[in-house]
Amino acid sequence: MAQILQFINSNEMISAWDGQAEADRNHVTKLIFCEDRRFYELTRLLQTSKVQTATLKMAIDNPSLDEEVRLTEQRILATKVALKTLTVPLGRAAIFLSSKKPLMTERFPISKMNLNAMILPDMFTVTLDKDKIDKSLYDWGFFHNGASAGLMVSRNSTEISGSWIVFNKPPILNPQHAGFLLGLGLNGHLRKLEEWHIYNYLGPKHNYTSVGLLLGMSASLKGTMDVKLTKVLSVHVVALLPVGSSDLNVPLSVQTAGLIGIGLLYLETQHRRMTEVLLTQISANLVNNDMEYVNEGYRLASGIALGYINLGKGQLSKDSHVIDQLLSLAISIRDTQTPQEFDKSCGGAIMALMFMFLKTNNYETAAKLSLPSTVQLLDYIRPDFLMLRCLCKNMIMWDTIRPTRAWINSQIPVCLRDQYDIKKINVLDSDNLPYINVIGGLCLSIGVRYASSSNLVAKESLIYYLDQLMRLSLLKVSNYDSKISLINIRNIRDIVSLSLSLVMAGSGDLDTFKRLRVLQGFTDSYTNYGNYMAINTALGFLFLGGGQQAFKSSNFGIASLITSIYPVYNINNSSSENGNNGGVTNNNNNNNNNNNNNNSNSNEIHLQALRHFWALSVEPRCLIIRDVITKEPLKIDVLIELNHDGDILKSNEYVDQYYGNDSINLEEAGDDDFYRDDYNNEGGNSGTRDE
Repeated sequence: MAQILQFINSNEMISAWDGQAEADRNHVTKLIFCEDRRFYELTRLLQTSKVQTATLKMAIDNPSLDEEVRLTEQRILATKVALKTLTVPLGRAAIFLSSKKPLMTERFPISKMNLNAMILPDMFTVTLDKDKIDKSLYDWGFFHNGASAGLMVSRNSTEISGSWIVFNKPPILNPQHAGFLLGLGLNGHLRKLEEWHIYNYLGPKHNYTSVGLLLGMSASLKGTMDVKLTKVLSVHVVALLPVGSSDLNVPLSVQTAGLIGIGLLYLETQHRRMTEVLLTQISANLVNNDMEYVNEGYRLASGIALGYINLGKGQLSKDSHVIDQLLSLAISIRDTQTPQEFDKSCGGAIMALMFMFLKTNNYETAAKLSLPSTVQLLDYIRPDFLMLRCLCKNMIMWDTIRPTRAWINSQIPVCLRDQYDIKKINVLDSDNLPYINVIGGLCLSIGVRYASSSNLVAKESLIYYLDQLMRLSLLKVSNYDSKISLINIRNIRDIVSLSLSLVMAGSGDLDTFKRLRVLQGFTDSYTNYGNYMAINTALGFLFLGGGQQAFKSSNFGIASLITSIYPVYNINNSSSENGNNGGVTNNNNNNNNNNNNNNSNSNEIHLQALRHFWALSVEPRCLIIRDVITKEPLKIDVLIELNHDGDILKSNEYVDQYYGNDSINLEEAGDDDFYRDDYNNEGGNSGTRDE
C-alpha cells in the first residue's frame, strides 16, 4: 500500500491528473471511480516515464545466490520489464482517448519511455541492453507511444491543421512520430494535410512513417473514395500498379498498410474493381527485390480490406464467384503443402467472409464455416483457424449468441466435448489445442457481442474460463510439445482476458482488474511481447475513456474492433527468435542503422499498427448530471428504466453505471436536494449527455 501511495502522490506520474488531460473530463472520471483507488493503481501500472520495478524471486528464495548468476538473472528480468513497458501505450491510449485539446502554438507532449528497471530486493537499477530486444519490437514500442499521444487529441479539436501537424514533425523521421500520425488519423485529423505535406512525409521512404500516414489518412477519409488518396495508395500497393510497371521495391509493411487503406477508403461501397484486386491478393505471392515469397500478414490484410469494402453486404453480392472462392480458401482441407501455401490464405478468407456477412444471420454461409464433426478432420486445420471459424460463424449468426457457459458447451463439436473438460486438463499436451482454441473463439464471440454491456452472466462465464486458463498457463513445461502447448494456451488466455475486458469496458470492474493485474506482472521465460500487448490493451479497455466511453455495435464498429484484437499475437522477444520477411525495415538514408531488421517476423501474421483500430469503434456514452449554477458534475442517484426486449428493467444506480444501447424511457433524479427531471430517449441515441 505504501508503494501505491508513493506513486499516487508523485507529480511526475503519467496519469489523468498530471495536466495532460482536460480538467472537466478528469473530474467526471474522479466521480466515477471515487470509492477506491483502482484508477490510481491503473495509472501506476500504465506509466512509462519512471523506472519500473520488479522482484527477482530467485534472490528472495536463495539469499546466498552466486553474484554472477544473480546479475545475469537481473538483466533477464530487466529485459522482460522493458518488453512490458514497450506495450504499455496500447492500454494508455484507451484510457485517455480523445481527452486533450492541444494549443496550436505548442508541440503536443508525448510521454517519455523509460526502459530501465529497478530490481528488488537488491534495489539495483539495470539499464536496458537494447541488443536483447529485437530492433523492430523496440521501434514498434515507440510507434505505439506516438499513436497513444495522437489518440489523446480530442476529436472535437477543430483548429488542427496540416501546418500544426508538420510543426510537430521531428528533424529526422522516427517511429514515434509515425505513430502520432496514425493516432491523429484515427481521430479524423489528417483530412487537412496538403499534398506537399504528404510528399514531404512519404519522400524519405521511412517505412514506419509511410505505414502511419497511409493508415491515418485512409481512416480520416474512410468511405469517401477520394481520388487523390487512391492514387497515393496505388503507388504503395504493387497489385494496383499497371502491368509492366517497374518494380518500386515497396516494403511489405507499407504494401500491407496500403491494402488496409484501400479497404477503409472504399468502406461499404462494394467497389467491383477493388474487390476483384483484393480477392486475387488473398492467395497471391509477393515480389520484392526480385524475390517471390508468401506472407500471411499480407494475405490477411487483403481479406480484411475486402471485408471492409463489402461490409455487411454479402447477401447483396452479385458475384457469387467471390464468395465461392473465399469459402474454398477458408474451409478446404489439404493434406499436402503446395508452393502457393494456401493455408496462409485461410485467415484472410475467413475475415473477409466474417465482415461480408456480419450480423446477417445467414445460416447457409454460417453452416459452411462450422467446424468438422470428427477429430480426424479437425487435425487437418490449424488450431488458430478453428478459433477464427468459431468467431466468424457467430459474428454471422449474431442474434444467436448467448452469454452462458451452456451456450459455449453447445457450440463445441461433440467429438471434442466428449473427450475434454477444461477443468480436468492437468497436463500440457498439444492434443488439447483444438479444444482450447475453440473455447477461445467462443469466448471472443461473447466478448464482441456483449461489448460495453457489463452483462453479469457474460462476465461470470468468461471469468470461469479465464481462471481455468490461468491455471493451465502455470503448468510446468517438460518437453518441446508442452512448450508449444503453453505458448498457445497463454495466447488463448489473453484472448479470453480481452473478451472479459470488452464486456466490462469502461466499468473498471474489480474482479476483472485483479486478474489482469496478476497477468501483467508475469515475467517468466515463457511470457512474451504478445502477452504484454494483449494484457495492457485489456487494462485500457476496462477503463475505456476514463469510464465515459463505450464500444459501438455498428457493423464498422465491430469490424474495426475485431481487426484490432485479431486473436494471434506476436510470440517473439529477441532477434534470436526471428523468422523471415515480417518486420519493418527503414530505407531512410538518415537511418541506415535501422536496416538490420530484414529477418524480423514481428508482423508475420498481423501488422502491429492495426492494434489501434479499436479507436474507430469507440463513442462517448455517459450521462453527466451537473449543478445548474456552477456547471460542476455531480454524483447522485438516478432511477433508470430501460426498454429491453419489451421488458421494463428498473435499477437505482449511479449515473456512471449506465451501459448498453437500450432505449431509455425514463430517468429521474432521486435526490431531495435537486429538482426531479424526466428524460425520454426512445430513439436510443447514444453519446455523452449533460443534464
